[in-house]
Amino acid sequence: MKGLLKRAWSAIEITMLTGAFIICFVVIFVLMFFGQLACLIYFSTHKATDSRKLGLHRIMQRTLRAIMTHLPGVKVTVTNPTGEDFTRPAMIVPNHQSYLDLPCMIMLTPHVIIMAKKWVTRNPLYGLMIHYADYISSSTDRIENMRKIGQMAQKGYSTIIFPEGTRSRTGRLGRFHRGAFEAAQQLGLDIVPVAIKGARDVMPRGSFCLRPGTIDIEILPRIPYDPQAAYAQTCRQAKDIIQQALSNTPSHP
Repeated sequence: MKGLLKRAWSAIEITMLTGAFIICFVVIFVLMFFGQLACLIYFSTHKATDSRKLGLHRIMQRTLRAIMTHLPGVKVTVTNPTGEDFTRPAMIVPNHQSYLDLPCMIMLTPHVIIMAKKWVTRNPLYGLMIHYADYISSSTDRIENMRKIGQMAQKGYSTIIFPEGTRSRTGRLGRFHRGAFEAAQQLGLDIVPVAIKGARDVMPRGSFCLRPGTIDIEILPRIPYDPQAAYAQTCRQAKDIIQQALSNTPSHP
């Protein structure tokens, strides 16, 4: 009897979570649609100044933080042992497990841009917002992207690049491409590694459905710019730091 009641309660929980997810998805879709519309109207009638673009970044950050901290059945925590506030521009390099990694990073600070794949920058739901937020497409010429990263750093923005290039299929840390580290070395930027834990359990690759769980975002200590260091060395160092943080992932009930 107890087993039957337990299975029935589990079915009820899954149904409730599915319903909450559908409601959440509809809310996000509506926010994106009207966000795009508002962005189009506003920047069609107002000059896209740096201060107005920063305002857009702040809206995006606060909106995504509100969404991520209210996802049904999902707990999001941020660990920041060094008190990183991103006031000094840096190259931010997180691991990549899930579609949720992007909002997890944007919610940390408004002073960031992201290098994203071409389909992300052209997405009809949020592509226009990304354009006015000065995000970078990975399909753009490397030299042009380097120039843009340096230009945005002078304005106080850090750049987020996922060095694995794609989401992990297994949850294991993949090979790090060196582009982010080469750019940081040439532009004199520190490296900020970030370990995202649990996002794959909540929304794995190939799925658009949420599962109950905990996402831990750990902002790891900066790797200071060293003009004598080879960027390949910095790449290995950042990967080792993230790997150690992922290996220390606590289990959640």
